[in-house]
Amino acid sequence: MNDVRDLYRISAGVQQWVEQHAGDGLVVELGGGNGSRYLHQRVANCITIEDDEGWANTLAEQGVPHIHAPLVDGWYDMTDEVTALLRTADVLIIDGPTGRARHACEPRLHLVKDGAVVVFDDTHRMRNLDIVRRCHSHGWELLKRLICPFGRHTHIMRKHGALTK
Repeated sequence: MNDVRDLYRISAGVQQWVEQHAGDGLVVELGGGNGSRYLHQRVANCITIEDDEGWANTLAEQGVPHIHAPLVDGWYDMTDEVTALLRTADVLIIDGPTGRARHACEPRLHLVKDGAVVVFDDTHRMRNLDIVRRCHSHGWELLKRLICPFGRHTHIMRKHGALTK
């Protein structure tokens, strides 16, 4: 039986893929969860951006490098530090914020550098899959689609070019 904590983390398959492909590159995780500590133990250059103060405190207790960035207009507070991380990430994992606000990532995807890998979690939800489809229609390359044992989907893409609405 699956551990209920697995419902609040990216799948082991996604973590393994990131671990195998990140190398020495910068991995930025948007949205911390039960898998953040595992990810940080296996990826040398990783930071989590978390909107929820309670989760940020949990990450701190676990020794997970993170930035607490409360939501502003439905997305993480785009401080200079957060913006710089989005611009320099080699791998960007989009697994937050929680709830229905994930679509708010779309206007910020232009910040991600060309060639970066973007992991879109929870793409079994149509509103998240629609973002993947728009990225693909703008020339982003689909690298992998993963389905975890309890039905959650993740799409891994490489950014090529701009994304406009």
